[in-house]
Amino acid sequence: MHEAIARKGRKESNINQKRNKKNTKEIKGWYLNDKVVFQGKIGWISGFSSSSAYVTDIKGDYIQIPNKAYKQITLSKLKLICHNNNWQYSVGVHPPFIEDGGTSAHGRLNYDL
Repeated sequence: MHEAIARKGRKESNINQKRNKKNTKEIKGWYLNDKVVFQGKIGWISGFSSSSAYVTDIKGDYIQIPNKAYKQITLSKLKLICHNNNWQYSVGVHPPFIEDGGTSAHGRLNYDL
């Protein structure tokens, strides 16, 4: 029988309804989508594992410790830039419009002002 939240252990009966912890939103004052800096690279916390975090840059690539195969970064090595209240957003330059008869690559009208 399928359970919506997997129970802890397969051999024991589900008397105490033990569950595996998933989708952790906060650990030790750090929250998902907090904007952080690590070794001069700016990124956002995308997930947690025990006392470490997964940090992604603006392109969605993981920021890693150089010469290491794993993606987790210890929380003590991160510096908080700002807390985003669980919202992830960035302000950047949009791609330029393409002159193709009044429409852009995104299908919006392109008017000269």
